[in-house]
Amino acid sequence: MIGCGEISKRYFLHCPIFDILEVVACSSLHMDSARDMAKKYGVPKACTVDDLLADLAYGIQSGRQHRASGELAYHVLDAMLAFEDSAREGKCIELQSRCTPPATLPLGLVEGNLDD
Repeated sequence: MIGCGEISKRYFLHCPIFDILEVVACSSLHMDSARDMAKKYGVPKACTVDDLLADLAYGIQSGRQHRASGELAYHVLDAMLAFEDSAREGKCIELQSRCTPPATLPLGLVEGNLDD
């Protein structure tokens, strides 16, 4: 997740509701904010925005599936809107999109690293 301001709290609270969503890293221009949110919401990795974008670039370069992509962002939005519609209408809403979940971050990484 990029950004650890007030709005991010909603994402931290609601992402666990969906099996397909897992916040594996959070980033901010202010590392203290990223660390605080990671600790508060049990996110395994806090990093800078540059680190998170570097992970995306590394995924492209190495051929590894991106941990952040347009396909995943669209699917997350679809899930969040379906959740809202479901609450308003009182019924299950089928998602229109599908995606392959990205690989999680490896355990034991040094701060600032997003891959082995």
